[in-house]
Order: sequence, then C-alpha cells, then structure tokens
Amino acid sequence: MPACAGCHNPTGAGIPSQFPRLAGQHADYTEAQLVAFRAGTRGNAPMMLTIAARMSDKEIKAVADYMAGLR
Repeated sequence: MPACAGCHNPTGAGIPSQFPRLAGQHADYTEAQLVAFRAGTRGNAPMMLTIAARMSDKEIKAVADYMAGLR
C-alpha cells in the first residue's frame, strides 16, 4: 500500500525515530496490530487509525503477509 511505503519506507526499513521498521515482522502480530488500530483499541499513532479504518480483513492479511516477506 502506498500509505505504508510513505512512512515505513518501500523496503519496510522504517524511518528511524519516526516510524518503526516493519520488514520481517511476524504476520500474525502485524495483522493483530492493524485490527487493533481499525477497532480503535490501539491509538498511539493517530494516522494509523485513519489508514486501518479503510482496510478490509483481506487487505490487512495481505499487507501483513507482504511485510513478513520483506527482508
């Protein structure tokens, strides 16, 4: 997703001190965090609430699987 790459770098390396590295993160963990952002139960990154709110379960799973494969 373009929104992910904009803050977390196209390679998932993140932007140190601003946005975390996502490359290689466990898919189950990423999926759970995106669902929590969507539900509003994780609110430490307001921009993620907006992004995750527009994602379907299928999109969340696809993004989580993709990030897990980045190295």
